[in-house]
Amino acid sequence: MESLRSGLAGLVSLSPLVVTLIVGVLLGVVEFGLFIGLPIVVFVVIYIVWITSNYFLEIAEFRALGNEGWPTFSLETLAGGRSQLGLICFALALAVAGGYAALRYSGRDTAAWIWLGAGLAYLPGAVALLAVTRQLFAALNPVRVLAAAAGMGPGYLYSLLGAAGFAVLLELAQARGGLWYFPLVYGVFLEAYLIGSVVYARRRALGVSTPRSPEARAERAQAGTVATRKSIVTHAYGFAAHGNKAGALRHVERYLAQDEDTLEARLWMLNETARWEDSDVALEFGKRVFDYCEQHGFAEEAARVRTKCDHLMAHRRTMSS
Repeated sequence: MESLRSGLAGLVSLSPLVVTLIVGVLLGVVEFGLFIGLPIVVFVVIYIVWITSNYFLEIAEFRALGNEGWPTFSLETLAGGRSQLGLICFALALAVAGGYAALRYSGRDTAAWIWLGAGLAYLPGAVALLAVTRQLFAALNPVRVLAAAAGMGPGYLYSLLGAAGFAVLLELAQARGGLWYFPLVYGVFLEAYLIGSVVYARRRALGVSTPRSPEARAERAQAGTVATRKSIVTHAYGFAAHGNKAGALRHVERYLAQDEDTLEARLWMLNETARWEDSDVALEFGKRVFDYCEQHGFAEEAARVRTKCDHLMAHRRTMSS
């Protein structure tokens, strides 16, 4: 869970604080408008829901995909059609809160608390699925949500604690209003950040593609390295095919000396040159790789290189006989 701990190091950032300030002030306006009987505040409520839910899901997705810190709040957050799935998060939360309120109002307190507990347990998994799949029905499928919860491992407990903390802040905001709106809104964004961080930390278990993860970056770098090596070997083969075997060796050695002076690169080059029809270049290069292994104390690799060269020699004798 090291990546989860490192991700949680950036819990405070300017962008979510600015959005929290805006939404908190708007909630205060709504409270005042309701007090003096202004029906227009309904439109302010809609705007608050729109801002908060879209940015909430954007934060979860941003962190789940391996990005550092927080996403920048912009007009694209509101205008992008793909971001409107954040409203699904709000609808799920509203269903949990509405069911709880309805059951409490009807006097079934036990059922209300069971509903609230189940809803809070369900929501983090549903949000995680929406963030990484962008599929509505995935978030509404209890089987997939349970699978996501299992894949998130112990980190799911952190998400549940975050949801419980948000429920406490909601109760305080409803009871006291005023300044409690600000920690309430920031609590919403912290929960999204937490869920995204857990998904990123458990990306292998969840099978989530994270283009900014260390392993994804290493894979891209390795793919680039292999492409460069293939280009070098192809060019060297061109020299050898025209009888310039010394030029082929110089071309390979120059690349290794200047760009990739490693045993792994030498062994890769040896395996590639061993595929050529004429084994002369591979045999000479194999001797040089063997000397490199001897000089740097790679005894096991030196033995393998010697064996490979012996096989090349045996194959050449067989072909010439």
